[in-house]
Amino acid sequence: MRHSLHVSEPIPSRLSPSTVIDALHDYGNIMTLHPLVTGWDEIDLPQSFAQDQDAHFDHSSSAAKIRYFNVDEAVVFIPGIGDWGKKMISFPGIFQDMEDGVKTRADAAGGSVVVRARWSVAKREEGGEIEEHHGEGGHQAWELTEDVAVECSAILMPFVRWSMESAHKEICKKLLAKIGGEEAGEK
Repeated sequence: MRHSLHVSEPIPSRLSPSTVIDALHDYGNIMTLHPLVTGWDEIDLPQSFAQDQDAHFDHSSSAAKIRYFNVDEAVVFIPGIGDWGKKMISFPGIFQDMEDGVKTRADAAGGSVVVRARWSVAKREEGGEIEEHHGEGGHQAWELTEDVAVECSAILMPFVRWSMESAHKEICKKLLAKIGGEEAGEK
């Protein structure tokens, strides 16, 4: 079964699109702001992934290098009872820079839950909330979007959907706030 989520946040005019893209290319920003992630370590790309050829990623010789991480999460199975309702899990997380952002894939629960995401910076569609950037290109409105798709069994989907949506809805907003604070000299 498959479920998709689209999140979009206008980029404040004080931030350039390239600043946001640079922040996406620092994968620690995404992982730190993910509320379930408790840690990560970069590891060598397994030979099995090199043969996988997931169409989500660009495997051409000119594409950015694919990086592979072991990601740790504290997943809430029973809400409201603190640490008693959490389970620690580890899974592979795969990242690749794109010109306008980053692509990721997480293979949780032994590969029975696959989450693919694409964060990108683009001109804002008409009809959306506008944040204008005044510069060499004139007036342009930009947004940070995240498109997430999760695949898992129908039995797991209600829990995975709830967990994924609650974790991902705020990441774009938090990333823009973090970058804005850093640019203003706040750490």
